Amino acid sequence: MAARLHTLCESRHIVLDDVFAPQDSVDLVVVGLGTAGADALITGARLGLRCLGVERQHGPGGLMTLGCVWDYYYGSSGGRWEELDRQAMLLSRVGNYTQCQKNPDEGRCIPGIVRTAVLEQAALKAGAELAYETTPCGVWVDGNKVCGLRLLRRGELRDVAAAVVIDASAGAAVLRLAGGTVIYGRDWDGAQMAFSKTIGDLNNGLARGCWAFCGFLSDPSAEELSRAILAASTKGPLKRHYGKGSRLLYNGAVLGQREEGHALCEDMLTWDDALAGKTPAKLLFYTFTPQDLTNMNGDYAYESDTMVDWRVLCGMQRYGFSAALSYDALLPKGFNGLLVVGKIMGMDHDLGGGLRMERDFRKAGEAAAVAAALAKKHGVALRDVPYDELAAELRASGCLNEEWRCGIADLHGTRRPNGVPTPAQLPTTAEEYIAALSQDIVSYRWHNSDVRLPAEERSPALALWAARELRRQPAAQRKAICDGIYAEISKDGPYAENLAIALGLAGDDRACAQLRRSVASPRPVPAGAYPNRHKALCLLGRLGDRDAVPLLLALVEDYAEAFCADLADDGPYARANHVNNALSYALFALAAINDRHHLAGLAERLRQWSQRPFVLPCGLNGDDRAPMLRDIVRRRFA
Repeated sequence: MAARLHTLCESRHIVLDDVFAPQDSVDLVVVGLGTAGADALITGARLGLRCLGVERQHGPGGLMTLGCVWDYYYGSSGGRWEELDRQAMLLSRVGNYTQCQKNPDEGRCIPGIVRTAVLEQAALKAGAELAYETTPCGVWVDGNKVCGLRLLRRGELRDVAAAVVIDASAGAAVLRLAGGTVIYGRDWDGAQMAFSKTIGDLNNGLARGCWAFCGFLSDPSAEELSRAILAASTKGPLKRHYGKGSRLLYNGAVLGQREEGHALCEDMLTWDDALAGKTPAKLLFYTFTPQDLTNMNGDYAYESDTMVDWRVLCGMQRYGFSAALSYDALLPKGFNGLLVVGKIMGMDHDLGGGLRMERDFRKAGEAAAVAAALAKKHGVALRDVPYDELAAELRASGCLNEEWRCGIADLHGTRRPNGVPTPAQLPTTAEEYIAALSQDIVSYRWHNSDVRLPAEERSPALALWAARELRRQPAAQRKAICDGIYAEISKDGPYAENLAIALGLAGDDRACAQLRRSVASPRPVPAGAYPNRHKALCLLGRLGDRDAVPLLLALVEDYAEAFCADLADDGPYARANHVNNALSYALFALAAINDRHHLAGLAERLRQWSQRPFVLPCGLNGDDRAPMLRDIVRRRFA
């Protein structure tokens, strides 16, 4: 079968009858020399492959260099990238470069220009060819085997044959050209994490990367992406820092997109599996990360139940989790000769909020290149690469280290000498649950890795998360703990709301009476806490509490004004954000209850409500969220 040229025309996949007559032939083409791609190219070349690196920008490193994200955090140690960073730290000192941290030996922050130079020199020294300001515009496919690319640079086309292509690009450029499947954003509406515009500036003698949240993108057209970049350049960090004693050093050349579409791969990793501690087949490495899903609108009602549990019901922001990357998550379904690395790897939206650390992507790039080298060595397809040999190579470099399978741990807690966090200890008795929940539950803000908070004694967040996990425990153990919590709720003490949230998370409907009281007569919200009344709305829906319907319906028809009247209005759109959250949780709760009980007249009453005119400016940029609320009614009460 002859190779055929696959490409896009007005965002549609088409196949052309051009004849494949490559000008060059290589073992490996890496498209996108960003955080993952640069390391893939260097590793492949050092392993003896004839390599071509394709990059639309003017240098390697992507966000960690040209995108001014110089100060990064978390992920797991080990891998070939560490030697490259040691070279960069040395160069930053002896080359008289402006530093971006007071102690350069710490290695957390390396000036972008230094890292760019080190990556480029390492690639060239290893024998790789670099093609900057170049973009793929077609993929040659023979059957299901990707066998080459058509490249465009300054108006000139070049066809290159390749044994393996690694797609490390933003937006899965190669996969989309080839007609592969890309999945975007969260399940409800495809929304992705917020993106940022970045700059590098000089402040107090240190170079630093600065950024500001600028909006949201999900599978944007060329026009939408261009408008977003232009708008971000005028209202982002340039405007925020101008005139405040900072000197502009560099305007970020790469848009700070925290999430791209995810390739449909042989293995689609999920956050639920990571939290359950499942180890995938063909493990490449473990990472440790916060859940950094950047939902700056705060509309978590539209996220998954697991995300709502972590961020809203339990308040687990000061805790991280370990997650595993599998080799099959780099193999796009339906193709041979193609690997994907970086943000586009096979994982769900939730896991993409964590498994996106700089170290993770660099290690994924290394693993992909090693796989390409083994495929050539053994003369096999990528899916048939001998895993034992791949794992041995990754262990030898430190990339694969099973010690990093540490589960949930405090981001600010103690660590072993090799940097692995100490696993968190969850409560195991009703008494321990009650002690942990008999205090105000502070909603921690997320912190960079250089911030250390005092140890948290009897963490209420961990107690709530442990209550959620009771659903996985034997029935007798779950009942004993829930009975103890319920007995304490019956005393109607000052922390009965906290205990009811725990009981509801455990799936025990004895929580419903207290949860209804939290909605009907909510208690004052302690400083720094997330309102328990919002949590109650969510759990009443989860538990299918029919008796809560009059309360929930009254709240919706009042537009949550009385419900939120006493909540803090301490920032732009703060009160409106509370209203939006209350309405969205209440509507989804009513939908869940209706699914279980099929309530006569409820759908028609809510449809009438949704037809009334109202606007609700809130979120990051004050956008009107009323259409999203109406959409809940339209879709869930059809």
